[in-house]
Amino acid sequence: MCLILSMLLTACSSEGIFDWSQTSQEQPADTAGGLIPSQTAKTFAENRILSLAMPSSAGTLDPLANESAEMANLFPLIYEGLFKLDERAQPALWLAESIEQAEGGYRLKLRPNVVFHDGDPLSAAAVADCFERIKSAGEKGPYASILKAVTAISAVGESELMVESERGYAALYALCFPIAHFGGGDFPSGTGPYLVEKYLGGTEMQLARNPAWWRKPPVIERIQAVAFDDTTPERVESGQIDAALVTLMMESSLYAHSDLNMKEYSTGRVELLAPNLGGKLAPIEMRRAIAALIDRGELLNTALKGHGVAVEVPIWPDSWLAERAEGAGYDLLRAKALLSSLGWEDIDGDGLLEESNSEAVQAFLRATPSPSPSPEPTPSPAPSESPAPGSATPSPSPSPTLSQEEMISLLLGREAGAEQAQFENLSLTLLLGSDQENSLMKDLARALQMQLMRGGIVLQIEELPFKDLLAKMKRGEYDLALMGYSLGASGDLSPLLETGGGSNLNGYQNAAVDGYFAQMRSAQSPEEYKLAAQRVSERVAADLPVFTLLMRTKTLVTSGQLQAEGLPREGDAYHGIETWAFTR
Repeated sequence: MCLILSMLLTACSSEGIFDWSQTSQEQPADTAGGLIPSQTAKTFAENRILSLAMPSSAGTLDPLANESAEMANLFPLIYEGLFKLDERAQPALWLAESIEQAEGGYRLKLRPNVVFHDGDPLSAAAVADCFERIKSAGEKGPYASILKAVTAISAVGESELMVESERGYAALYALCFPIAHFGGGDFPSGTGPYLVEKYLGGTEMQLARNPAWWRKPPVIERIQAVAFDDTTPERVESGQIDAALVTLMMESSLYAHSDLNMKEYSTGRVELLAPNLGGKLAPIEMRRAIAALIDRGELLNTALKGHGVAVEVPIWPDSWLAERAEGAGYDLLRAKALLSSLGWEDIDGDGLLEESNSEAVQAFLRATPSPSPSPEPTPSPAPSESPAPGSATPSPSPSPTLSQEEMISLLLGREAGAEQAQFENLSLTLLLGSDQENSLMKDLARALQMQLMRGGIVLQIEELPFKDLLAKMKRGEYDLALMGYSLGASGDLSPLLETGGGSNLNGYQNAAVDGYFAQMRSAQSPEEYKLAAQRVSERVAADLPVFTLLMRTKTLVTSGQLQAEGLPREGDAYHGIETWAFTR
């Protein structure tokens, strides 16, 4: 099983003046972008039931306790937060109408005229209760990360909240948790565009349009979520469901379904290489050479069948923080020049690099006679002429064509053979978890093996159980480790890259980067926050403490009869569902 590490917010102190005037805010309900005007909506089939998929192991409808990623995409239909991430993953005011600085944190005012599905009004006490439930769940709860950014939330009257935090703009990401009212019914109530009428865990869920929603009511009146063990485009094409979230392994035949609509969206899951910064890859020139040998476009097509995004720094490519986050890219000639500057050359012409300054190579070069001048070539007989008497008819030289896999096997065997190997070749060890559930990481490792071979580097892949992989990394017995990492929308990479970070497995340390993380935590405006985040990205591109390869995507597949507005994103794949409509 490959390594998946969740991004966690970490606490710190901050001082300064808040500048909340630049906090983005959604448009009023009547003019919200993308909504279908009422006169247009009447031409659609409003009474048709929209059928979605839900997991057979759906679990509880308590959004603060349910850890299912599939249910997390359905909960935004029912529950809303104080803030909501916009289409570029920037926090926007939602159930909170305003925010201002206060001693020890900041004060929030709730949006008026918002009611829960059970009829009770949205109150500061209900929000504070949700936070207490998150605190009670502790580190095991799905929203444990916000406890690093917010220490307390308390009601100040009916519609105002005091939020205790030592952070600035970064704290807004922690306020996107769903608000639910636990009034004693069969399931908690939300404030979202749809309310729950019926829920049979593991079987189905029936939702109805919320007529009291504080924004424009949804176009489609009813939704039915049906439980499946898996979701495929065929289920949508056959009419079993109207929309499905399709995972990578199911996407190979998507484009054969011409009557379906498809929207890919980033998941935040990236595959990356962690180098051993204390071994062969300690010199920055060596890491830059490795980076120049990585062809992410080829990896994307080989390992992900084109369903992903090539990324060179660990940040969401469609995030508002992603500007200027670029690396050097694939450049074989540059890689060879960097390796040559480090003393690695192909001395014996076998396609593999040897250390040119090693004693064995120097002895070989001294013992190798200088090439004699080539004799004048003897003219070949014309095609119509016969060969000279007694001479044999020349045979054409065989030129077998080897696949890249066969070439790697040949060269790896040569490198391992004691009799054939005259020198020590440049060889690296890649650690790969052997207890993963699919072959994607193995395909990625083999593709990397071929790419490094083009530069003359032998990449030995070592598969081992995950716990042993971590132990080897801790002991420094590796050159590269291939792992998965889950990026948070906030762009906070401190767990991965800050000195002593919980996910900093290769021990990267940079005082400037630590300072940038401190600036992100203390930033008082979006501009300050973005600038600090981009400085981190630029330093990562320069230092290469990790090699970010690809970000996985999922695909929202919808029926051709459905007009599905909005851009899906992880955790809110049905974003904009209130504007969806059947066209026939």
